Amino acid sequence: MEKAGEMILQVKSEIGKSFSFLGEEIISPKEADYLSLGKAVRSRFSFYIGKALDIPVEKSLTLAVCAEIVHNASLLHDDCIDEAVLRRGRPTANSALGINKAILIGDLAMAAAFKKAENLSCEISSQLVAAVGKMAESALLEENFKNKLINRTDYYRVVSGKTSALFRWMAVSSAFFVKEPFFEKTAAAAENFGLAFQITDDAIDIENCGESGKDCLKDLSEGKCSMPLIIALENENFRRENETMIRDFFSSPVKDLAAAADIAAKIREGGFCAKARKEAEKKVLDIKDLICDFPNREGINEFYGLAMSICSRSF
Repeated sequence: MEKAGEMILQVKSEIGKSFSFLGEEIISPKEADYLSLGKAVRSRFSFYIGKALDIPVEKSLTLAVCAEIVHNASLLHDDCIDEAVLRRGRPTANSALGINKAILIGDLAMAAAFKKAENLSCEISSQLVAAVGKMAESALLEENFKNKLINRTDYYRVVSGKTSALFRWMAVSSAFFVKEPFFEKTAAAAENFGLAFQITDDAIDIENCGESGKDCLKDLSEGKCSMPLIIALENENFRRENETMIRDFFSSPVKDLAAAADIAAKIREGGFCAKARKEAEKKVLDIKDLICDFPNREGINEFYGLAMSICSRSF
């Protein structure tokens, strides 16, 4: 199997090819660049789980390209909803090109991903449509939960769709090419991977304010109850001392960044970001038993290594 870095370059190249045929009067290379890779976690996920299952690398490449296009299209739409100014340390499409173009580029990208998935099979393409539907449902659920103190169950409902759905699609689609019945195990491993990834993201948003290339304290400022805050509110002392203040913050139509920073400091000082990371690690530990009988031992180790690495990242 080729080195991951080389394969990620292939993914980037294939994403560019997916839009180049349309012509610059529809979408320019600069505009299409908003669909380029970020952390490329979904690409690595596709390649490593594909290797663990011993499927042809070209199948993993197509799955990776489709997933990255869908993911980045969803980010364009998210940034329009949130009126975000920065993404990964650069101006968002909506701030640079306008909200109309950002939405339309996202729509065009989704259609391109569905079409590309048909190269694998109509079933895999239809399952990608279903995954995107699940992502949209969960994004709406997240909107309905904004400025509310939710519990773990509600949090997992949101993340299972908004983050894990695309990982599940890649995993189950990879299992489609294997004779062994690995569908349930790949789906469960992908679910845990997505949860661990999002929980770690939540911790980073509070730990590294202003250093991750994202807007500072984005979750709190948008009225989202992330895992570190949920864990903090499960602590009787923290809840007694801070619940009223946090409710008042969420109920305010204009979020005070100084108040958000104060809440974040209390969460950090209470060790609740560290506890959130432990939750993420537990999700990853459960993956080991799910993938232990996959056919490629080297691939198993690389996939598990990727899963562990997402819990220790700081950006």
